[in-house]
Amino acid sequence: MVQVLTYDSPTVVAALRSGYFRRMGVRVSVADSISELLRRTPILRPQVLILVAGQERCVIQQLRSQLSDTRTLILLAVPHTRREIEEDLRVCDGIVSLEDPELDLARILSSLIPNPKRRQARTGVRIPVRLFPVRLSGHEPEISGATIDLSSAGAGLHLSRNPGPDPYTILFYREDGRRVVLGARAVWTDSLALNAVRLGVCFTGASVDAVRRLFDLALWELVWDHGQPVIRLHGEISESTSLGSVLSRIRLAPTLDLGNVARINSAGVLRWVDMLQRVPSDVELRLRRLSIPLGRQMLLAPAMARRCIIESFFVPYECEECEVEATDLVAARGPFFAPPCPTCGDAMLVSEPLLALAETRQAQ
Repeated sequence: MVQVLTYDSPTVVAALRSGYFRRMGVRVSVADSISELLRRTPILRPQVLILVAGQERCVIQQLRSQLSDTRTLILLAVPHTRREIEEDLRVCDGIVSLEDPELDLARILSSLIPNPKRRQARTGVRIPVRLFPVRLSGHEPEISGATIDLSSAGAGLHLSRNPGPDPYTILFYREDGRRVVLGARAVWTDSLALNAVRLGVCFTGASVDAVRRLFDLALWELVWDHGQPVIRLHGEISESTSLGSVLSRIRLAPTLDLGNVARINSAGVLRWVDMLQRVPSDVELRLRRLSIPLGRQMLLAPAMARRCIIESFFVPYECEECEVEATDLVAARGPFFAPPCPTCGDAMLVSEPLLALAETRQAQ
């Protein structure tokens, strides 16, 4: 949890109390006066203090002395018109816009949120599969299903029926004709309703090249939308993601569907920007159904949208009264209409500043 203490900044308080910052673990306290701010600071010992431009230098000095043994960020909220900060206010650690504070706060506070290591390097992605049980008497009829998650050593499968004893031969495939065949043995099984099962398998005899092709299969597929080829990405973009195969087909299918990208980390951002730099100059790359995780990163790193045209993106909404959240797909050309709350019927509020993506719609 990140504790924030502020005084005399209603727009900043409203931003910090949005669903986005609540989910980040940000908790905000508001002081009614300078004297209360000075009184509550040594009690709360917040990680972040936010003041409005115009607070006296002596106030900042008192706050520093109260928190001399604590690494607390003191931020200054300023209007857009303030292009320069007086020398006596440069003791602050950062600046937040008074008119549109969300992006500044997201950049600063995200660095304070711990990022726990993932328990296991597994990618949740759906790939159609056909499983063939291998018996001493020969091959049994195939069983259809799909992956639940995937790693370099094995996979979790959702199958239409119990496959019986191993070993198995598993065909992973995409409708665009790409496929990988691997041998596997059962590790665990979980029965579901209607004879369906979840099955965990470990791969047997898998080569490095086969695993690489399997992860390429998990990352993307080529689909046709209204007669036009579209590359649809899945899962996550990270340091282990190779976008070379996507790049090789950009000229054939210069539209990327990014609605199923669930996560991107800092290394993934670098890989994405590197891919954009290698796109041929005569290719107009179009991005559609931009997922929320990708949208967040593109606002923080504009280079991720350079020379691209954003056609549509997902926007999170919330109703603070009913504590209901929703996601809506919007076209970058607008107009933008907030969806009604399914509980009270009132127009919902944008919980993250992703509508700013519309301003970067045109290729740079």
